[in-house]
Amino acid sequence: METIGIVIPCYNEAKRLKVEVFEKFAQNNLHIRLHFVNDGSTDNTQEVLEKLVDKSDSIFVSKMEKNKGKAMAVHHGVKTCAEFNYSYIAYLDADLSIPLDEVNLLYQRIKEHDSMKMAFGSRIKTLNNKIERRVLRHIFGRIIATCISNSLKVAVYDTQCGCKLFKKELIQPLFEKEFISPWLFDVELFWRMIVLYGRDKLPERALEVPLRECIHINDSKVKWTHSFKTFFQLIKIHRFYKNKAKN
Repeated sequence: METIGIVIPCYNEAKRLKVEVFEKFAQNNLHIRLHFVNDGSTDNTQEVLEKLVDKSDSIFVSKMEKNKGKAMAVHHGVKTCAEFNYSYIAYLDADLSIPLDEVNLLYQRIKEHDSMKMAFGSRIKTLNNKIERRVLRHIFGRIIATCISNSLKVAVYDTQCGCKLFKKELIQPLFEKEFISPWLFDVELFWRMIVLYGRDKLPERALEVPLRECIHINDSKVKWTHSFKTFFQLIKIHRFYKNKAKN
């Protein structure tokens, strides 16, 4: 049976962590293991996570002594998951703005295409899904997305969606090295895919999947100041990877 490890980075999530949801999901999805990464939280997140671990053999937690940001937490979690030899490794935000079951959706879709190595969620609004985003955040997000797409020279609608799934053979080339950006590591993953396969082959290796649900969470940890710094980070990433790309 194919197995999936889901990395869930956590920073000061004790008050809003939906413990019952995670516990029930683990019970109902025996092919999936949940790997929480405590990114140097200063509240009692570790205590909450350890109680979750005690309730399920499918839940694990690792602790980073200092807060290093989502990029480092995801990188740490994926490297830890690689030791379990899962068939697939995914990552998802702890606030569950994107429900856990969307990982199963990505898994179902990637299984339909033999050549695909990566599946990633897309928060595109359609008649048949439930996508909630604040208007200003959505507008700014589309501006950033356009800049990212132009930088990559690839027509991707939503590189920044926090729900991605990778076949195990992608883990070493994509996560061997740490990311250079604390916020735009998702963009770096696409650059690394381009370096690995070339732009022409990217549509045959990476599958964009419209999500069924994504809800707005009010208590966001992303500051508006980070949004403005994003443009400078994007330039830094572009300069680093552009000469490494195959085409």
